[in-house]
Amino acid sequence: MFNLMTDQKEAPGADGRGGANAHLKSRVRKGAFWFMSGTAARAMLRLIVMAVLARLLMPADFGLVGAASIFVAFAELFSISGIGLSIVQLREIQSRHVQTAYTTSALTGIVVGGTIWLISGPIAALLDMPRMEPILEVLALLFPLNSLAAVSQKLLERELAYGKLAAIEVASYFFGYSLFALSFALAGFGVWALVYAQLASAFVRITLLLRVQPHALRLSFDRRSYLELMRTGLGFSLARYANFVAQKGDYFVVGRWLGAAPLGLYERAYVLMDLSNSLLTNALNTILFPAFSKLQANRRALAAAFERVSAILALVFLPVGIASSLLAPEIIRVLLGGNWGEAVAPFQVLALAMFFRTAMKISSVVLTGAGSAYRVAWSQTIYGFFVVAGALVMVRYGITAVAFATLAALIVTYLVSTRQALRLVNMSWRRLAAAYLPALAVAPIVAGTILIVALPMRMVEAPPLLILIAAGGATLTLLSAILFTFPRLYGPHARWLLDQLPINLFRR
Repeated sequence: MFNLMTDQKEAPGADGRGGANAHLKSRVRKGAFWFMSGTAARAMLRLIVMAVLARLLMPADFGLVGAASIFVAFAELFSISGIGLSIVQLREIQSRHVQTAYTTSALTGIVVGGTIWLISGPIAALLDMPRMEPILEVLALLFPLNSLAAVSQKLLERELAYGKLAAIEVASYFFGYSLFALSFALAGFGVWALVYAQLASAFVRITLLLRVQPHALRLSFDRRSYLELMRTGLGFSLARYANFVAQKGDYFVVGRWLGAAPLGLYERAYVLMDLSNSLLTNALNTILFPAFSKLQANRRALAAAFERVSAILALVFLPVGIASSLLAPEIIRVLLGGNWGEAVAPFQVLALAMFFRTAMKISSVVLTGAGSAYRVAWSQTIYGFFVVAGALVMVRYGITAVAFATLAALIVTYLVSTRQALRLVNMSWRRLAAAYLPALAVAPIVAGTILIVALPMRMVEAPPLLILIAAGGATLTLLSAILFTFPRLYGPHARWLLDQLPINLFRR
């Protein structure tokens, strides 16, 4: 976000690269503000909706939809595969590429949706969840619908239209969940409130994407264009297949051997851990992937961006992860309610994974942006193997043990993917470790402050919301005091970010 590549001004050279890079950075700065603002709005909206729905629905309802999402996510891998990312990553794209990608997306969407509808019964039987069959039959409609606008979204990403993408995401989530999900849940529809919300959100999102980024909706297939898209698209596809196993493998194991209610508890704990993490890193992925793709040959710029983003996100997610783990009982009680007490322990474990999950994602963005999708596929394969193997071994001990296995898998994958990214940009572990030092200094300050405030309040049985407010307020006050008295503690990258924020906020 903003000027992540370098602090130095670039003069246009003979080949014009300096001017082109400066123009790219200007476009990134302008769009990043709006996209991050939209991401923050969506995060707040999602927290509110999650808190309300958790009080209207039962853990088994979330477990059924979570189980169905395993197979929906798997089927989505085949809808447009890695071709969509190739549209963003290709240096030059023509109308024949767009038409071929749309044709591929539309046809596979119909085939995949029909297949899910036909085999919904055997899938439900596999997990011993008969109530899941009609849910899958309805969710099968998502595939032909989403295929209509898949290319439009990638074209917007290619053009760095972050503000438009953010507005579309916020509008679709608001319409689908704030209106449909809450209304149907209040009306007593149970699990179907979550199902109908997905369809409504998808319909609004597709309509807006096609309106903002229209293209010819006609079937036209060009073999040469398809091969050009699949040249890098195959690597992206392999990475997505491996990532699916990593993301849904533990869900499958928990649902298959423990049932819908434990899966609902585990799934909500995981979603809560990944909420801010996923929204922020996905936003950075949307912002940085097209920019990195346009600077594939500039390894020095990639190294500078990787160091800066890694330092800033570590300064955020390492302390936040520790704080979330320490305050897990209050967070679960305030956000999900009294019926979700069994989600506290797995959330405490998963919260410690925030930093590793974020760092792993940033490494993947660097690799895919530079065209090294096969390296991402390899690291995601390792991740998926350890997630599934660990879950199979630990599931007999409950969902908290599965959470420990997931944490271990994330740490291993972080080491593998970060090593690959460092080698790609010719950067040392020592330089990256130096970028992490401010986060390592701030984390114990945050932990100590929270313990000093929260433990006495728990002893007198203070309300959970009051504990969160007191611990959070004390921590922010102390960190703000340090910022004014000893700003060097936060490191040069955080100080650079603080220097940028007032300028960008004033301009907007």
